[in-house]
Amino acid sequence: MPLSHVNINGYAPLGAQGTTNAAVARIQTPITDTQVLESISKFQGKHAIKAGLEYRRGYNRETDDITSAGALVFTRQITGQPGVSGTATLLPAS
Repeated sequence: MPLSHVNINGYAPLGAQGTTNAAVARIQTPITDTQVLESISKFQGKHAIKAGLEYRRGYNRETDDITSAGALVFTRQITGQPGVSGTATLLPAS
């Protein structure tokens, strides 16, 4: 399972970012390949004739599983009031 996408206001995000080319949990299922070959040959004296047919089909369903583990966003909206001293902050203690 991929890491949850964690975003804390003021810090760099952690986990899979929601991009088209995400390299996290790339799911390819089912992968199926079908191949059919058929040929026929006829020889008559010095002459020969050959005919053939080939059919190939490949199928692949691909999904980028970015947020199945969740997306967590933390802001100061509930416990902190920007500009008011004494309210919560996400900065480390010094």
